[in-house]
Amino acid sequence: MTLSHKQIDTVGGVLMIAAMWSALILSNTTDWYYEFISSPIKLSSVFFHLEQSLESIVKDILMVIFFSYIGMELRYEFHEGSLSDKRQVLLPLVAAIGGMVVPAVFYLLINISYPENYPGFAVPCATDIAFAICLFNLIGGALPTSIKVFLLSIAIFDDLGAIIIIAIFYSSDFNLLWVWISLPLLACFWIFNRKKITTTYLYILVGTLLCIGFHNAGLHTTLAGFLTGFFIPLTKKTATPYLKELMYKLHPWVQFIILPLFAFTSSGVDFSNDRDIDFFNPIFLGVACGLFLGKQLGVTLFSYITIKLRWASLPPNSKFTHVYIISVFCGIGFTMSLFVGLLAFPDSATQSLAKIGVIVGSLSSVVLAILLNTIRKIRIF
Repeated sequence: MTLSHKQIDTVGGVLMIAAMWSALILSNTTDWYYEFISSPIKLSSVFFHLEQSLESIVKDILMVIFFSYIGMELRYEFHEGSLSDKRQVLLPLVAAIGGMVVPAVFYLLINISYPENYPGFAVPCATDIAFAICLFNLIGGALPTSIKVFLLSIAIFDDLGAIIIIAIFYSSDFNLLWVWISLPLLACFWIFNRKKITTTYLYILVGTLLCIGFHNAGLHTTLAGFLTGFFIPLTKKTATPYLKELMYKLHPWVQFIILPLFAFTSSGVDFSNDRDIDFFNPIFLGVACGLFLGKQLGVTLFSYITIKLRWASLPPNSKFTHVYIISVFCGIGFTMSLFVGLLAFPDSATQSLAKIGVIVGSLSSVVLAILLNTIRKIRIF
């Protein structure tokens, strides 16, 4: 039986939730969890030798594939999807900006006396597309379709913003020589796109070389993954779809394997460590409040101002209460927030504080979204 795109999103979201809870339970009940994700895995062939832990493989390799998928999704949405109509772009764009700026301000204000914590400002800025759409599919069936498109558009702009933030703030030891070495590879992608070259292995080869170039240049390899996906042409030379077909093939791998594995390797927190469960620590408070309160305020306020200034209008068949409900969905920042947390903080203790903040902020948003949707169904508002 073939699953639909919606069913894959829903099942993938459930798998991510299961992976998260499994990691939390195992990390507190057995030493096996940490041994499993940190034990070296050896992969060898005639052409390469790789020896990395599962945690590193997921973060440094599988997440590159995930970001490639994000690049494909962005390209498709801008050309043929929910963002192809320029009249529908401004409101989710401004809402996404508000949903990134205000959580960052929340975080920085809470951590204003702790400059060493400033690198974590971007952790509460991102919305998790997979989780948010999964929850929407589960509980938001009665909401207008245009509101789901609005949520998807905000999440896509959030991902683009997260990629820009990673490029600017989480790249290190910048090496201009390797940037120049990488430019011909980007030129290859541009040529492939213009000539509608659709040899998948060619994109994998050049994308791998670009990852090596970006790594040596001090840029995060996920940026190379994103650019690889973004340059893939929409159609073949015969005008038959190519990008959508590739996304269709990659989508189950992302939802059923890459994201659940990332959730499993990134969500473990040892609650027996007193520092890991300090709920008054400014890192935890900044992340949790940024996701739960900052997202709601940022998305709602910026949307309200944009509509009142008549720069944009509400999505069709929707009310402003629907926009507020979507702002709560946007507080689910699981995958991307965890990933940025790993980049922002070098040691496991601060990473754990950020993880707990992400989990608490995201779960609080889930609970409120369910509550608001229940209240809306009985027509209280």
